Amino acid sequence: MGKPQISEIKYIETYYFANMINNILRDPFSYIRPLNDFFGDENYRSFLSPFPKISALHSFIIFIIDSINYDDLSESENESFKRGRRKLWVEIAMGHYDFKFDSFDKWLKENKKIRAEIIDDDIADYFRYLSFYGPYEELLETMSDEIFFVLFLNRKTLQRFNELISHQIQEKTIEEIEMEDLSFFKKDGMLKRVSIPKWVMRAVIHRDRGMCVSCHKDLTGLISVGSINNFDHIIPLAIGGINDVTNIQLLCENCNKTKQAQNIPTSIKYERWY
Repeated sequence: MGKPQISEIKYIETYYFANMINNILRDPFSYIRPLNDFFGDENYRSFLSPFPKISALHSFIIFIIDSINYDDLSESENESFKRGRRKLWVEIAMGHYDFKFDSFDKWLKENKKIRAEIIDDDIADYFRYLSFYGPYEELLETMSDEIFFVLFLNRKTLQRFNELISHQIQEKTIEEIEMEDLSFFKKDGMLKRVSIPKWVMRAVIHRDRGMCVSCHKDLTGLISVGSINNFDHIIPLAIGGINDVTNIQLLCENCNKTKQAQNIPTSIKYERWY
């Protein structure tokens, strides 16, 4: 066994964003911002590579944070901001993580702009500046790791997320798939089954506490990392599921055989901490 992977988590607005993402996935059609930019027809290609460590959910978290950060300030907030009474949220977040960056005031000065006369486009330009020359992308990645840490424990949220992706995969026919993507597909609307990496197995065993999520049978003495028999795709590959750590759960052999290629709701029962 190697050393455990330890991360420092500072929890700045982590639960706020986790709750927002959970609510979006519960009722995506009521979300006022378009999700087509993430789940749209041609974006299915983002979900083909098997088991990236920057999971599909990481990418979605980054997409949501980024879209919120670019929201217009309300009139009252804008007036307070123009008077220098508050900082941009992104400045507060980057300071919280001890990132080195140019403040908005410094950026305004270098661009010969006056704070009292700023418009929304100035704030958008500042974000673009941070993306090219500052730690904005690193901030998004750091925050996505923290939010993922919370959401990965919620299998129901993972199922909802993977259902949205599966609709895009299911609709694809071999004839319309790009030549370089054909190797990922078994047939129309179905990705190939691939070997599950050991890091995915360990993550799922750790999250599901070594138990079948359906019948809660203790599997710790029956499975070993290296066997795929108990690792189930929450959304089956046969109906558009993807090879992603967020789409894997632990099932005993009997429950796995019973489920087969059906989209059966994942369990919302968990072992208590004490």
